[in-house]
Amino acid sequence: MTDELMNAILAMNAYDFGASKALDGTQHMQIGNWTITNIAPPNDHNFSAVAYVNGSNYEISYRGTTDVLGTNFFNGDLWNGWTIGSGSDEAADVNSAISFYQSVLQTVTANGGTSANITLTGHSLGGGLTGLVGTIYGVKGYLFDNMPFELAAANAYTDSIPGSAYNPDLAAFIYGGSTPTPNDESKLSAYATIGEALTPLRTTGGQTLPVTGLDSGATDELNSVQLHSMALAAMLVYASDNGITDWSARLISCRSSGMMTWRLRPALEPTRRKLGQLQPRYRK
Repeated sequence: MTDELMNAILAMNAYDFGASKALDGTQHMQIGNWTITNIAPPNDHNFSAVAYVNGSNYEISYRGTTDVLGTNFFNGDLWNGWTIGSGSDEAADVNSAISFYQSVLQTVTANGGTSANITLTGHSLGGGLTGLVGTIYGVKGYLFDNMPFELAAANAYTDSIPGSAYNPDLAAFIYGGSTPTPNDESKLSAYATIGEALTPLRTTGGQTLPVTGLDSGATDELNSVQLHSMALAAMLVYASDNGITDWSARLISCRSSGMMTWRLRPALEPTRRKLGQLQPRYRK
């Protein structure tokens, strides 16, 4: 299995934990060769993340949006996470994402490892948090359908060095007693389903990190929100890795014959079943 596919699966799995989790029932602590070591504690701003270990390697999966407005607006994802897309380095999710990374790094270093032993992943808001933390600390990461993050990362660095915007508390929080290092996104890889909802934001925001497009062949049948699906992205990564493209041909044939019936779901059913074998099982 490729790193891209495993990270897509772990990004999807993050939605099954924390408040507003996607699935109820028994939560299993292992997925493939990865064992869950830490889950973000309950909080008042709907942040969630999961940490995994596989030998000496660690993975952090940041969850995406599950509750836009919350119960009073100020405890939902819009206020606490989406503002990162407009450049906020003080949003609650910034604090939580960095703190969670730092806690995992402490575990890694206690076991003789370094930040090179950590990989980040996430979808949507979680992809933005992956990009933000990965850029600040120069850590490897996989982003799927990511929210913009580069402006927030740039502001975090600018606010941490001497100058008119200097924030010593922020500098101490992010870098401890170390000298802030310039942002580095060279270890990040981004993927997005073509036509998904956040594409215009990344484009108008001038994201410099290249994005690999995942072609569903379904931009006429699905709207941008429906295309913004981690489950769909995971299936498309699997299909790409294994040369499964017959579903795309079926869609083209369907369109040319004038039949606009939705065919992607049955065409990708073998891929979905294969991914299901890798996902942990849940019982009601």
